[in-house]
Amino acid sequence: MYQARFVSTPVAGALCQHASSLIALQSGDLLCAWYVATEEKNPDEAIYLSRLRPGQMDWEPMRLLLSAERALGNPVLYQHVDGRLWLIYVEMVRPLDWEKCRIHAIYSNDDGDSWSEPRTLVDFLGLMPRNHPLCLRDGSIVLPLYDERKARSVFLISDDGGDTWQLGGDIISTPGNEQAALAQLDDGVLLACMRVRGTPRRILQSRSSNGGWDWSPAELTPFPNPDAGIDLIRLPNGHIVLAFNDSGLERRPLSLALSIDEGASWCAVAHLEVGDPQAGATAPRVIAPVGPNAYDYPSLAVDRAGLLQISYSYRPERRIKHVSIDETWIRAHSVRNHA
Repeated sequence: MYQARFVSTPVAGALCQHASSLIALQSGDLLCAWYVATEEKNPDEAIYLSRLRPGQMDWEPMRLLLSAERALGNPVLYQHVDGRLWLIYVEMVRPLDWEKCRIHAIYSNDDGDSWSEPRTLVDFLGLMPRNHPLCLRDGSIVLPLYDERKARSVFLISDDGGDTWQLGGDIISTPGNEQAALAQLDDGVLLACMRVRGTPRRILQSRSSNGGWDWSPAELTPFPNPDAGIDLIRLPNGHIVLAFNDSGLERRPLSLALSIDEGASWCAVAHLEVGDPQAGATAPRVIAPVGPNAYDYPSLAVDRAGLLQISYSYRPERRIKHVSIDETWIRAHSVRNHA
């Protein structure tokens, strides 16, 4: 099963539509949030929202959700077990500087039709969200954040449904890491996979056996990473899917890896987007700038039918793209495995 469509339409003058967050609501709707800007970090960087209802072929027209005098970025959607919908994001305090930003959240009790006024989650600056919070089996919520200044992953933990937060453990590594994506395993252990900041350019992973308060030393995985966002999700059958750019140099191809043993090994790697394999073939072996042939920043969700939903930045058209697949598609289109 494979179906592709676009979430967003081009916006005149906006060179950047990026950092989407996709969620499957309890109602069955899919909701997607992302930012739009003339260029990343510009003051006009604003957050947009769109919805796909069950049975519809096309996403509803994108609508402006949040704007301010300074850039707003990295929206993250989450629906708690009580049905309350969250959108977590950052606002720059100082222009053109993600290291000086503050984390806010807005809330909705009607699946995103209306929203509360912003609330600041924590007072300190420089921490940013990217991937979804995870509600653990004990009811606590772990919110992965990253520190732009120190290239480390940080976790906020709430035991009261998100009303208050405590600073949990952090993952410090060489090379640095950021933008952790989480999955809880059968034994309750948390698996975190992370974007790398440095060499060797491979995805890092770590584990926590106490709900995010402490983490094991980060280890390199077999998967390359060109200093770009990733995501991780557990399917209803317990299998795990990792979304990443299968290159240490460029943000293509955009790929999915499947594990049937909770991340101990990976039995299939399939490419969602390949792009032009000749583009940049004669360029020096250095990290390529993010250009028009990139497909990056995947966000994963699983709908009520158990289908895997993926949104990502589709740079050729400066839009957000959405693909629906099942596990069979990953296996059928596998180009290799990592035993």
